[in-house]
Amino acid sequence: MKPEEFIFRLEQAAHHILIRMEGGQSAVSHQWVAVSENIAVAVDKVSHGVLAEKCREASSVIRELVLRLMDILKDKAAHSETVRLVKELGKAHLRLLARRISVLSPLMHKALENRLAIAWASLLLGFMGGQLWMRGYPQLQPQQMMSLVCGGYSGPEGVALCRIPVPRLLHNHQVLVRVMSAGLDRCDLLSVSGWGRVERGKPHGGFTLGRDFCGVVLEAGRGVEHLHPGDKVWGATSYHDPGTLSEQVVVSGQCVTRMPANLNWEGGATVPYSTGLVWGALVTRGGLTPDQAAGARVLVLDCVTDTGVLATQLATMWGGHVTVTCSGRAAQLSAALGAHNVIVVTEEESPDQVVTRLARAGPFSLIVQCGDSPAGLDTGLLRPLVTSGTRLTSTLPTSLPSDGWGYLRRALHPLWRSLILSAPQTLRPGQITECLNYVKNAVQRGKLQPVLDTVLAPAEVGAALQRLATEEVVGKSIVLFDKL
Repeated sequence: MKPEEFIFRLEQAAHHILIRMEGGQSAVSHQWVAVSENIAVAVDKVSHGVLAEKCREASSVIRELVLRLMDILKDKAAHSETVRLVKELGKAHLRLLARRISVLSPLMHKALENRLAIAWASLLLGFMGGQLWMRGYPQLQPQQMMSLVCGGYSGPEGVALCRIPVPRLLHNHQVLVRVMSAGLDRCDLLSVSGWGRVERGKPHGGFTLGRDFCGVVLEAGRGVEHLHPGDKVWGATSYHDPGTLSEQVVVSGQCVTRMPANLNWEGGATVPYSTGLVWGALVTRGGLTPDQAAGARVLVLDCVTDTGVLATQLATMWGGHVTVTCSGRAAQLSAALGAHNVIVVTEEESPDQVVTRLARAGPFSLIVQCGDSPAGLDTGLLRPLVTSGTRLTSTLPTSLPSDGWGYLRRALHPLWRSLILSAPQTLRPGQITECLNYVKNAVQRGKLQPVLDTVLAPAEVGAALQRLATEEVVGKSIVLFDKL
Protein backbone atom coordinates (compact mmCIF):
# COMPACT_ATOMS: atom_id res chain seq x y z
CA MET A 1 0.00 0.00 0.00
CA LYS A 2 1.31 3.43 -0.90
CA PRO A 3 1.90 6.02 1.91
CA GLU A 4 -0.63 8.45 0.37
CA GLU A 5 -3.31 5.79 0.29
CA PHE A 6 -2.61 4.79 3.92
CA ILE A 7 -2.90 8.39 5.15
CA PHE A 8 -6.07 8.95 3.13
CA ARG A 9 -7.75 5.90 4.66
CA LEU A 10 -6.81 7.03 8.19
CA GLU A 11 -8.36 10.45 7.54
CA GLN A 12 -11.57 8.88 6.20
CA ALA A 13 -11.87 6.65 9.25
CA ALA A 14 -11.42 9.61 11.60
CA HIS A 15 -14.13 11.68 9.85
CA HIS A 16 -16.49 8.73 9.93
CA ILE A 17 -16.03 8.30 13.66
CA LEU A 18 -16.65 12.02 14.27
CA ILE A 19 -19.88 11.96 12.32
CA ARG A 20 -21.18 9.03 14.35
CA MET A 21 -20.13 10.63 17.59
CA GLU A 22 -21.92 13.93 16.87
CA GLY A 23 -25.37 12.43 17.35
CA GLY A 24 -24.60 10.88 20.77
CA GLN A 25 -25.39 12.75 24.00
CA SER A 26 -24.27 10.22 26.56
CA ALA A 27 -20.99 10.09 28.42
CA VAL A 28 -19.82 7.36 26.09
CA SER A 29 -20.25 9.68 23.12
CA HIS A 30 -18.10 12.33 24.82
CA GLN A 31 -15.39 9.77 25.37
CA TRP A 32 -15.51 8.72 21.71
CA VAL A 33 -15.15 12.39 20.72
CA ALA A 34 -11.99 12.63 22.79
CA VAL A 35 -10.65 9.45 21.19
CA SER A 36 -11.40 10.75 17.72
CA GLU A 37 -9.60 13.97 18.44
CA ASN A 38 -6.55 12.04 19.58
CA ILE A 39 -6.64 9.93 16.39
CA ALA A 40 -6.94 13.05 14.25
CA VAL A 41 -3.91 14.57 15.97
CA ALA A 42 -1.93 11.35 15.42
CA VAL A 43 -2.90 11.20 11.75
CA ASP A 44 -1.87 14.82 11.30
CA LYS A 45 1.52 14.09 12.86
CA VAL A 46 2.07 11.02 10.66
CA SER A 47 1.07 12.78 7.47
CA HIS A 48 3.35 15.69 8.16
CA GLY A 49 6.11 13.70 9.86
CA VAL A 50 9.62 12.71 8.69
CA LEU A 51 8.66 9.01 8.06
CA ALA A 52 5.99 9.87 5.53
CA GLU A 53 8.35 12.19 3.74
CA LYS A 54 11.06 9.51 3.51
CA CYS A 55 8.54 6.97 2.15
CA ARG A 56 7.49 9.36 -0.55
CA GLU A 57 11.11 10.01 -1.56
CA ALA A 58 11.95 6.28 -1.66
CA SER A 59 8.92 5.40 -3.80
CA SER A 60 9.73 8.18 -6.28
CA VAL A 61 13.37 7.01 -6.55
CA ILE A 62 12.35 3.38 -7.10
CA ARG A 63 9.81 4.37 -9.73
CA GLU A 64 12.44 6.42 -11.56
CA LEU A 65 14.96 3.54 -11.52
CA VAL A 66 12.41 1.08 -12.88
CA LEU A 67 11.48 3.42 -15.70
CA ARG A 68 15.13 3.93 -16.64
CA LEU A 69 15.80 0.17 -16.61
CA MET A 70 12.83 -0.49 -18.88
CA ASP A 71 14.04 2.19 -21.29
CA ILE A 72 17.51 0.61 -21.41
CA LEU A 73 16.09 -2.90 -22.11
CA LYS A 74 13.81 -1.57 -24.84
CA ASP A 75 16.71 0.22 -26.47
CA LYS A 76 18.92 -2.90 -26.44
CA ALA A 77 16.10 -5.09 -27.74
CA ALA A 78 15.48 -2.68 -30.57
CA HIS A 79 19.16 -2.86 -31.64
CA SER A 80 19.61 -6.66 -31.01
CA GLU A 81 19.72 -8.90 -34.11
CA THR A 82 18.94 -12.07 -32.11
CA VAL A 83 15.79 -10.63 -30.61
CA ARG A 84 14.70 -9.41 -34.00
CA LEU A 85 15.15 -12.91 -35.53
CA VAL A 86 13.28 -14.54 -32.65
CA LYS A 87 10.41 -12.12 -33.14
CA GLU A 88 10.27 -12.79 -36.87
CA LEU A 89 10.36 -16.58 -36.39
CA GLY A 90 7.70 -16.37 -33.73
CA LYS A 91 5.45 -14.30 -35.97
CA ALA A 92 5.99 -16.70 -38.91
CA HIS A 93 5.21 -19.80 -36.83
CA LEU A 94 2.18 -18.15 -35.33
CA ARG A 95 0.92 -17.27 -38.81
CA LEU A 96 1.52 -20.85 -40.05
CA LEU A 97 -0.19 -22.33 -36.99
CA ALA A 98 -3.13 -20.02 -37.41
CA ARG A 99 -3.37 -20.93 -41.10
CA ARG A 100 -3.32 -24.68 -40.34
CA ILE A 101 -5.89 -24.34 -37.59
CA SER A 102 -8.12 -22.37 -39.93
CA VAL A 103 -7.81 -25.13 -42.56
CA LEU A 104 -8.28 -28.05 -40.16
CA SER A 105 -11.04 -26.55 -38.09
CA PRO A 106 -13.82 -27.73 -40.47
CA LEU A 107 -12.28 -31.19 -40.61
CA MET A 108 -12.03 -31.31 -36.83
CA HIS A 109 -15.67 -30.34 -36.53
CA LYS A 110 -16.66 -33.06 -38.98
CA ALA A 111 -14.51 -35.62 -37.17
CA LEU A 112 -16.14 -34.77 -33.88
CA GLU A 113 -19.53 -35.23 -35.47
CA ASN A 114 -18.51 -38.63 -36.93
CA ARG A 115 -19.09 -41.39 -34.39
CA LEU A 116 -16.82 -43.82 -36.20
CA ALA A 117 -13.91 -41.39 -36.01
CA ILE A 118 -14.56 -40.88 -32.32
CA ALA A 119 -14.58 -44.66 -31.79
CA TRP A 120 -11.27 -45.10 -33.65
CA ALA A 121 -9.68 -42.27 -31.70
CA SER A 122 -10.92 -43.79 -28.44
CA LEU A 123 -9.49 -47.20 -29.36
CA LEU A 124 -6.16 -45.65 -30.29
CA LEU A 125 -5.94 -43.71 -27.05
CA GLY A 126 -6.96 -46.81 -25.10
CA PHE A 127 -4.30 -48.93 -26.82
CA MET A 128 -1.58 -46.36 -26.18
CA GLY A 129 -2.66 -46.01 -22.59
CA GLY A 130 -2.60 -49.79 -22.15
CA GLN A 131 0.89 -50.01 -23.59
CA LEU A 132 2.12 -47.34 -21.20
CA TRP A 133 0.34 -49.06 -18.32
CA MET A 134 1.86 -52.48 -19.12
CA ARG A 135 5.39 -51.09 -19.16
CA GLY A 136 5.41 -51.20 -15.42
CA TYR A 137 4.82 -54.96 -15.29
CA PRO A 138 7.68 -57.50 -15.58
CA GLN A 139 8.38 -58.71 -19.12
CA LEU A 140 9.49 -62.32 -19.72
CA GLN A 141 12.39 -63.00 -22.03
CA PRO A 142 11.47 -64.98 -25.18
CA GLN A 143 12.28 -68.68 -25.12
CA GLN A 144 15.26 -69.57 -27.26
CA MET A 145 16.63 -72.70 -28.92
CA MET A 146 19.77 -73.79 -30.72
CA SER A 147 19.80 -73.59 -34.51
CA LEU A 148 22.32 -73.93 -37.32
CA VAL A 149 22.25 -70.56 -39.05
CA CYS A 150 23.93 -69.33 -42.20
CA GLY A 151 24.88 -65.75 -41.34
CA GLY A 152 26.21 -64.84 -44.79
CA TYR A 153 26.83 -66.39 -48.17
CA SER A 154 30.51 -67.08 -47.59
CA GLY A 155 30.33 -70.88 -47.85
CA PRO A 156 30.43 -73.51 -45.09
CA GLU A 157 32.60 -71.18 -43.00
CA GLY A 158 29.58 -68.91 -42.50
CA VAL A 159 27.55 -71.61 -40.67
CA ALA A 160 27.29 -71.18 -36.89
CA LEU A 161 25.33 -72.69 -34.02
CA CYS A 162 23.21 -69.82 -32.68
CA ARG A 163 20.32 -69.16 -30.33
CA ILE A 164 17.10 -68.04 -31.99
CA PRO A 165 13.53 -67.57 -30.65
CA VAL A 166 11.37 -70.68 -30.37
CA PRO A 167 8.72 -70.63 -33.15
CA ARG A 168 5.01 -70.68 -32.38
CA LEU A 169 1.95 -71.84 -34.33
CA LEU A 170 0.47 -69.06 -36.43
CA HIS A 171 -2.19 -71.00 -38.36
CA ASN A 172 -4.52 -73.92 -37.69
CA HIS A 173 -2.87 -76.08 -40.37
CA GLN A 174 0.59 -75.97 -38.75
CA VAL A 175 2.33 -78.30 -36.29
CA LEU A 176 5.17 -77.71 -33.83
CA VAL A 177 7.73 -80.52 -33.87
CA ARG A 178 10.67 -81.18 -31.59
CA VAL A 179 13.45 -82.16 -33.99
CA MET A 180 15.40 -85.27 -33.05
CA SER A 181 17.41 -85.59 -36.28
CA ALA A 182 17.71 -83.80 -39.62
CA GLY A 183 19.57 -84.51 -42.85
CA LEU A 184 22.19 -82.58 -44.79
CA ASP A 185 21.36 -82.13 -48.47
CA ARG A 186 23.15 -80.84 -51.52
CA CYS A 187 20.88 -77.79 -51.52
CA ASP A 188 22.25 -76.87 -48.07
CA LEU A 189 25.74 -76.82 -49.55
CA LEU A 190 24.55 -74.54 -52.36
CA SER A 191 22.45 -72.36 -50.05
CA VAL A 192 25.40 -71.29 -47.90
CA SER A 193 26.92 -69.83 -51.08
CA GLY A 194 23.80 -67.86 -52.05
CA TRP A 195 21.66 -70.34 -53.99
CA GLY A 196 17.96 -69.50 -53.62
CA ARG A 197 18.54 -66.33 -51.61
CA VAL A 198 15.81 -64.39 -53.42
CA GLU A 199 13.35 -67.29 -53.31
CA ARG A 200 13.60 -67.50 -49.54
CA GLY A 201 13.59 -63.71 -49.12
CA LYS A 202 17.07 -63.57 -47.55
CA PRO A 203 19.29 -61.77 -50.08
CA HIS A 204 21.98 -61.13 -47.44
CA GLY A 205 21.86 -64.34 -45.41
CA GLY A 206 20.55 -65.08 -41.95
CA PHE A 207 18.50 -68.28 -42.31
CA THR A 208 18.37 -71.78 -40.80
CA LEU A 209 19.72 -74.73 -42.78
CA GLY A 210 18.03 -78.10 -43.23
CA ARG A 211 15.22 -79.43 -45.43
CA ASP A 212 13.92 -82.58 -43.67
CA PHE A 213 13.53 -83.82 -40.11
CA CYS A 214 12.34 -86.55 -37.78
CA GLY A 215 10.85 -85.72 -34.42
CA VAL A 216 7.94 -85.66 -32.01
CA VAL A 217 4.83 -83.50 -32.36
CA LEU A 218 4.53 -81.00 -29.52
CA GLU A 219 1.50 -79.02 -30.71
CA ALA A 220 -0.94 -79.41 -33.59
CA GLY A 221 -3.38 -76.87 -34.97
CA ARG A 222 -7.09 -77.58 -35.15
CA GLY A 223 -6.89 -78.07 -38.90
CA VAL A 224 -4.40 -80.94 -38.57
CA GLU A 225 -6.53 -84.03 -37.99
CA HIS A 226 -4.04 -86.80 -38.84
CA LEU A 227 -1.46 -85.83 -36.20
CA HIS A 228 -1.58 -85.42 -32.42
CA PRO A 229 0.94 -84.38 -29.76
CA GLY A 230 3.33 -87.24 -29.04
CA ASP A 231 3.31 -88.74 -32.55
CA LYS A 232 6.66 -89.67 -34.09
CA VAL A 233 6.77 -87.98 -37.48
CA TRP A 234 9.00 -87.17 -40.40
CA GLY A 235 8.62 -84.45 -42.99
CA ALA A 236 10.26 -82.15 -45.50
CA THR A 237 10.01 -78.51 -46.55
CA SER A 238 10.83 -76.71 -49.78
CA TYR A 239 14.20 -75.01 -50.25
CA HIS A 240 12.67 -71.53 -49.89
CA ASP A 241 10.89 -72.30 -46.56
CA PRO A 242 12.43 -71.91 -43.06
CA GLY A 243 15.06 -74.55 -42.30
CA THR A 244 14.75 -77.57 -40.03
CA LEU A 245 18.20 -77.79 -38.40
CA SER A 246 16.84 -76.47 -35.10
CA GLU A 247 15.63 -77.93 -31.85
CA GLN A 248 12.02 -77.12 -32.82
CA VAL A 249 10.32 -76.27 -36.11
CA VAL A 250 6.88 -75.12 -37.20
CA VAL A 251 5.77 -76.61 -40.53
CA SER A 252 2.56 -77.18 -42.44
CA GLY A 253 0.70 -80.32 -41.43
CA GLN A 254 0.50 -81.29 -45.11
CA CYS A 255 4.28 -81.78 -45.17
CA VAL A 256 4.39 -84.13 -42.16
CA THR A 257 3.29 -87.76 -41.70
CA ARG A 258 3.92 -90.50 -39.17
CA MET A 259 7.30 -92.13 -39.71
CA PRO A 260 7.77 -95.91 -40.11
CA ALA A 261 7.70 -97.81 -36.85
CA ASN A 262 10.77 -99.89 -37.79
CA LEU A 263 13.08 -96.86 -38.31
CA ASN A 264 15.11 -95.05 -35.67
CA TRP A 265 15.85 -91.33 -35.69
CA GLU A 266 19.10 -91.80 -37.64
CA GLY A 267 17.59 -93.76 -40.50
CA GLY A 268 14.41 -91.72 -40.71
CA ALA A 269 16.22 -88.43 -41.38
CA THR A 270 17.83 -89.83 -44.56
CA VAL A 271 14.55 -90.17 -46.45
CA PRO A 272 11.99 -87.29 -46.50
CA TYR A 273 13.54 -84.48 -48.61
CA SER A 274 15.42 -86.86 -50.89
CA THR A 275 12.18 -88.75 -51.50
CA GLY A 276 10.52 -85.58 -52.74
CA LEU A 277 13.35 -84.94 -55.20
CA VAL A 278 13.29 -88.52 -56.47
CA TRP A 279 9.49 -88.55 -56.75
CA GLY A 280 9.63 -85.40 -58.85
CA ALA A 281 12.31 -86.86 -61.15
CA LEU A 282 10.74 -90.31 -61.60
CA VAL A 283 7.01 -89.62 -61.46
CA THR A 284 6.29 -85.92 -62.05
CA ARG A 285 8.84 -85.24 -64.81
CA GLY A 286 9.87 -88.79 -65.77
CA GLY A 287 6.37 -90.23 -66.19
CA LEU A 288 7.33 -93.43 -64.35
CA THR A 289 4.36 -94.44 -62.17
CA PRO A 290 4.42 -97.39 -59.72
CA ASP A 291 1.74 -99.33 -61.60
CA GLN A 292 3.09 -98.72 -65.13
CA ALA A 293 6.87 -98.98 -64.69
CA ALA A 294 7.26 -102.71 -65.36
CA GLY A 295 9.85 -103.31 -68.06
CA ALA A 296 11.00 -99.68 -68.23
CA ARG A 297 14.74 -99.33 -68.77
CA VAL A 298 16.10 -96.77 -66.32
CA LEU A 299 19.61 -95.35 -66.08
CA VAL A 300 20.62 -93.85 -62.72
CA LEU A 301 23.81 -91.81 -62.85
CA ASP A 302 25.76 -91.85 -59.55
CA CYS A 303 23.43 -94.18 -57.70
CA VAL A 304 25.08 -93.87 -54.25
CA THR A 305 24.08 -90.28 -53.51
CA ASP A 306 21.20 -89.53 -51.12
CA THR A 307 18.77 -89.43 -54.06
CA GLY A 308 20.49 -92.12 -56.13
CA VAL A 309 19.98 -94.89 -53.55
CA LEU A 310 16.25 -94.11 -53.39
CA ALA A 311 15.83 -93.79 -57.18
CA THR A 312 17.54 -97.14 -57.73
CA GLN A 313 15.41 -98.94 -55.14
CA LEU A 314 12.10 -97.38 -56.25
CA ALA A 315 12.68 -98.10 -59.96
CA THR A 316 13.65 -101.69 -59.15
CA MET A 317 10.66 -102.13 -56.82
CA TRP A 318 8.30 -100.90 -59.58
CA GLY A 319 9.58 -103.57 -61.99
CA GLY A 320 12.01 -101.53 -64.08
CA HIS A 321 15.32 -102.72 -65.48
CA VAL A 322 17.84 -100.46 -63.74
CA THR A 323 21.36 -99.65 -64.90
CA VAL A 324 23.52 -97.57 -62.56
CA THR A 325 26.89 -95.88 -62.61
CA CYS A 326 29.09 -95.58 -59.54
CA SER A 327 32.69 -95.56 -58.37
CA GLY A 328 34.59 -98.75 -57.68
CA ARG A 329 34.21 -98.58 -53.90
CA ALA A 330 30.40 -98.43 -54.17
CA ALA A 331 29.92 -101.32 -56.62
CA GLN A 332 28.83 -103.82 -53.97
CA LEU A 333 26.36 -101.35 -52.45
CA SER A 334 24.88 -100.66 -55.90
CA ALA A 335 24.25 -104.36 -56.46
CA ALA A 336 22.74 -104.66 -52.98
CA LEU A 337 20.28 -101.88 -53.82
CA GLY A 338 18.83 -104.04 -56.60
CA ALA A 339 20.53 -102.66 -59.71
CA HIS A 340 20.48 -105.10 -62.64
CA ASN A 341 23.55 -103.65 -64.37
CA VAL A 342 26.35 -101.85 -62.51
CA ILE A 343 28.79 -99.80 -64.58
CA VAL A 344 31.86 -98.86 -62.57
CA VAL A 345 33.31 -95.52 -63.69
CA THR A 346 36.94 -94.67 -62.96
CA GLU A 347 38.58 -91.28 -63.01
CA GLU A 348 40.96 -92.41 -65.75
CA GLU A 349 38.14 -92.89 -68.25
CA SER A 350 37.14 -90.06 -70.51
CA PRO A 351 33.48 -89.00 -70.75
CA ASP A 352 33.28 -90.33 -74.31
CA GLN A 353 34.38 -93.78 -73.17
CA VAL A 354 31.77 -93.81 -70.42
CA VAL A 355 29.03 -92.74 -72.85
CA THR A 356 30.08 -95.53 -75.24
CA ARG A 357 29.76 -98.12 -72.49
CA LEU A 358 26.36 -96.72 -71.47
CA ALA A 359 25.17 -96.82 -75.08
CA ARG A 360 25.92 -100.56 -75.22
CA ALA A 361 23.75 -101.07 -72.12
CA GLY A 362 20.88 -99.02 -73.59
CA PRO A 363 18.56 -97.87 -74.94
CA PHE A 364 16.90 -96.24 -71.93
CA SER A 365 13.41 -94.89 -71.50
CA LEU A 366 14.42 -92.73 -68.53
CA ILE A 367 17.79 -91.27 -67.52
CA VAL A 368 18.03 -89.82 -64.01
CA GLN A 369 21.08 -87.79 -63.03
CA CYS A 370 21.52 -88.02 -59.23
CA GLY A 371 25.04 -86.69 -58.84
CA ASP A 372 28.29 -85.71 -60.49
CA SER A 373 29.88 -88.90 -61.78
CA PRO A 374 33.67 -89.35 -61.63
CA ALA A 375 33.87 -88.96 -65.41
CA GLY A 376 32.18 -85.56 -65.26
CA LEU A 377 29.12 -86.45 -67.33
CA ASP A 378 26.74 -83.58 -67.88
CA THR A 379 23.56 -83.10 -69.86
CA GLY A 380 25.39 -82.20 -73.08
CA LEU A 381 27.50 -85.36 -73.04
CA LEU A 382 24.42 -87.53 -72.45
CA ARG A 383 22.68 -86.39 -75.65
CA PRO A 384 23.81 -89.50 -77.64
CA LEU A 385 21.89 -91.65 -75.14
CA VAL A 386 18.65 -89.71 -75.60
CA THR A 387 16.32 -91.12 -78.25
CA SER A 388 12.81 -90.18 -79.28
CA GLY A 389 11.35 -92.19 -76.39
CA THR A 390 13.88 -91.18 -73.72
CA ARG A 391 13.27 -88.72 -70.94
CA LEU A 392 16.18 -87.01 -69.21
CA THR A 393 15.56 -85.80 -65.65
CA SER A 394 17.68 -84.84 -62.65
CA THR A 395 17.42 -84.67 -58.87
CA LEU A 396 20.17 -82.04 -58.67
CA PRO A 397 19.32 -78.45 -57.79
CA THR A 398 19.17 -76.27 -60.88
CA SER A 399 20.41 -72.72 -61.19
CA LEU A 400 17.82 -70.12 -60.28
CA PRO A 401 17.60 -67.00 -62.48
CA SER A 402 16.32 -64.98 -59.51
CA ASP A 403 19.72 -65.29 -57.79
CA GLY A 404 21.09 -62.72 -60.23
CA TRP A 405 18.30 -60.20 -59.85
CA GLY A 406 18.96 -56.63 -58.76
CA TYR A 407 17.27 -54.62 -56.03
CA LEU A 408 14.25 -53.62 -58.10
CA ARG A 409 13.38 -57.13 -59.30
CA ARG A 410 13.95 -58.53 -55.82
CA ALA A 411 11.45 -56.02 -54.46
CA LEU A 412 8.86 -57.19 -57.01
CA HIS A 413 9.61 -60.89 -56.41
CA PRO A 414 6.86 -61.53 -53.78
CA LEU A 415 4.20 -60.22 -56.18
CA TRP A 416 5.62 -62.24 -59.04
CA ARG A 417 5.76 -65.40 -56.91
CA SER A 418 2.15 -64.93 -55.78
CA LEU A 419 1.09 -64.94 -59.44
CA ILE A 420 3.19 -68.03 -60.29
CA LEU A 421 1.88 -69.71 -57.09
CA SER A 422 4.89 -72.01 -56.56
CA ALA A 423 8.65 -72.02 -56.66
CA PRO A 424 10.40 -73.95 -59.45
CA GLN A 425 10.98 -77.71 -59.03
CA THR A 426 9.01 -78.01 -55.78
CA LEU A 427 6.26 -80.44 -54.93
CA ARG A 428 2.95 -79.26 -53.59
CA PRO A 429 2.25 -80.11 -49.92
CA GLY A 430 -0.25 -82.78 -50.97
CA GLN A 431 2.36 -84.44 -53.22
CA ILE A 432 4.91 -84.45 -50.38
CA THR A 433 2.41 -86.26 -48.14
CA GLU A 434 1.61 -88.74 -50.92
CA CYS A 435 5.21 -89.75 -51.58
CA LEU A 436 6.05 -89.88 -47.85
CA ASN A 437 3.13 -92.20 -47.16
CA TYR A 438 4.15 -94.43 -50.08
CA VAL A 439 7.76 -94.63 -48.90
CA LYS A 440 6.60 -95.23 -45.33
CA ASN A 441 4.67 -98.33 -46.41
CA ALA A 442 7.63 -99.54 -48.51
CA VAL A 443 10.02 -99.18 -45.58
CA GLN A 444 7.68 -100.97 -43.20
CA ARG A 445 7.38 -103.89 -45.68
CA GLY A 446 11.16 -104.06 -46.07
CA LYS A 447 11.09 -103.07 -49.74
CA LEU A 448 13.16 -99.93 -49.28
CA GLN A 449 16.27 -99.46 -47.15
CA PRO A 450 17.64 -96.02 -46.11
CA VAL A 451 21.40 -95.57 -46.54
CA LEU A 452 23.18 -93.65 -43.77
CA ASP A 453 26.65 -92.21 -44.24
CA THR A 454 27.56 -90.32 -41.04
CA VAL A 455 25.89 -89.27 -37.79
CA LEU A 456 26.94 -85.73 -36.85
CA ALA A 457 26.69 -83.38 -33.92
CA PRO A 458 25.43 -79.84 -34.70
CA ALA A 459 28.91 -78.40 -34.22
CA GLU A 460 30.27 -80.64 -37.01
CA VAL A 461 27.95 -79.40 -39.77
CA GLY A 462 30.45 -76.96 -41.30
CA ALA A 463 33.05 -79.68 -41.86
CA ALA A 464 30.35 -82.09 -43.10
CA LEU A 465 29.26 -79.59 -45.77
CA GLN A 466 32.83 -79.30 -46.99
CA ARG A 467 33.02 -83.11 -47.18
CA LEU A 468 29.72 -83.17 -49.09
CA ALA A 469 31.33 -80.98 -51.74
CA THR A 470 34.02 -83.63 -52.35
CA GLU A 471 31.44 -86.25 -53.48
CA GLU A 472 32.76 -88.75 -50.91
CA VAL A 473 29.42 -89.18 -49.14
CA VAL A 474 27.58 -92.45 -49.74
CA GLY A 475 23.93 -92.10 -48.83
CA LYS A 476 23.14 -89.24 -46.50
CA SER A 477 24.65 -87.58 -43.44
CA ILE A 478 22.31 -86.67 -40.61
CA VAL A 479 22.52 -84.37 -37.57
CA LEU A 480 21.34 -85.48 -34.12
CA PHE A 481 20.19 -82.67 -31.84
CA ASP A 482 20.50 -84.72 -28.66
CA LYS A 483 24.27 -84.32 -29.14
CA LEU A 484 24.16 -80.63 -28.23
